[in-house]
Amino acid sequence: MRLNIYIKKFRAIESEYFRASYAPTFLIIAALLFLSFVAGAAVTHFRWGPGQWLNDAFTGGKAWKEKADTIRSSKKIKATAAFSLKKYGRVVLHKEGSAPGYTLIAVNKASAAWLVDAEGKIVHQWSLPFNAVWPNPPHIKNPVPDNRISWGHAHVYPNGDLVAIFNGNGDTPFGYGAIKVDRNSRLLWKYAEHVHHKLDVGPDGRIYLLIQYFSHEPIQSINMPSPFLLDSVVVLNSDGVEEKRVDLIKAFQRSPYMNVLVDRDAKAERGDLLHTNAVWVLRENTPYHLPSVRPGQVLFSVREYNVIGVLDLEKQEVVWATKGPWRGQHDPRFLENGNILLFDNLGLVPPTNNNPRKKRSRILEYDPMTKRNVWVYSGGKGSFYTRSRGSVQMLPNGNILLAESVHGRIREVSRDKKAVWEYLVRGPMRVVITTAHRYTEDQLPFLKEKSHAQQ
Repeated sequence: MRLNIYIKKFRAIESEYFRASYAPTFLIIAALLFLSFVAGAAVTHFRWGPGQWLNDAFTGGKAWKEKADTIRSSKKIKATAAFSLKKYGRVVLHKEGSAPGYTLIAVNKASAAWLVDAEGKIVHQWSLPFNAVWPNPPHIKNPVPDNRISWGHAHVYPNGDLVAIFNGNGDTPFGYGAIKVDRNSRLLWKYAEHVHHKLDVGPDGRIYLLIQYFSHEPIQSINMPSPFLLDSVVVLNSDGVEEKRVDLIKAFQRSPYMNVLVDRDAKAERGDLLHTNAVWVLRENTPYHLPSVRPGQVLFSVREYNVIGVLDLEKQEVVWATKGPWRGQHDPRFLENGNILLFDNLGLVPPTNNNPRKKRSRILEYDPMTKRNVWVYSGGKGSFYTRSRGSVQMLPNGNILLAESVHGRIREVSRDKKAVWEYLVRGPMRVVITTAHRYTEDQLPFLKEKSHAQQ
């Protein structure tokens, strides 16, 4: 009993001594740690001294971890047979009035592309995996595994040659390069850059591409910490040799249209400043009706700011840009009447409403002179929505071919908004359509040659 009393007294004295002697020391250490944290945050945010290095190191480390996580997760996926469009794709609607021809299809599950006829029969296919093109890619340090690499946008030539973009799904940047193959999928050339989203082949054979790169330079009037992704428009000759490269943000800075890059979309991706998702060269014999806009320039789409514009490659300057009644748009192109056709992904989705029943995309034909929609399609009574991707094409008979990409649906609608053809791709995992383009029989004479050779 007496011993317990002495122990309690000793602990009381010890506690009092600790408060008197050590508490100030701990308070000083805590204060120093707090000041160090504040100073470090300021250095990193304002890039004083080593701040730029610290910021880049942190961002780089985070990106490296995300890539490592992607690679680890992909290794857990068991090897499966190559994706088969014959197995997972089918025509579910075919009515009179559908434009004749062949539809080029590519998806995010294969390094391949297919041509299907109106009944869904595969009449030709191409395939070439990434590691067969670049066993040791010079432009990508740690590529994701081949089962995460697929073909994005693709284009077929009359002789059966095909140019396509590689996508590294889950990586940043996700553009893995561009290739051209012959009708038998033999490699003709390759272009090692972070090519992404869309390509266009002009009437003279030049190829127009978008490439992504990391920038560490702050941009005046834009409040976003670096590094972030920016885009350039690149022109290749028919042999895949780069002829021109124009930095899009610098082209905006040289123009009077820098002021359209305000009010970034609330759902925009962090770190991807512009997210340019379309490039299309302006053709001859089109009444553009816009000052400074002429054939040979390039129409582009900047998703994060809901902006479309025209780039003059010679001046390296944006000569026209606008916002409109669209949001998160894809695949704009001028029509022969001077209007613009585009896929409006989020124009009917309330920014603060996540109710899936109220999410709907639409197709717009927009008059840039009057700034009015002259034709709108929003799916009719059925569902029609894809948050990302999406494509649209005016067909020779006036019908519209559209891809509801994330839901694996290709649909052809007439001008009176009736569906006349529909193709679905359904696999064991969600299939995203990366290419959907209709070619007429006259545009693909190699198919006749192929048919005669097989007889």
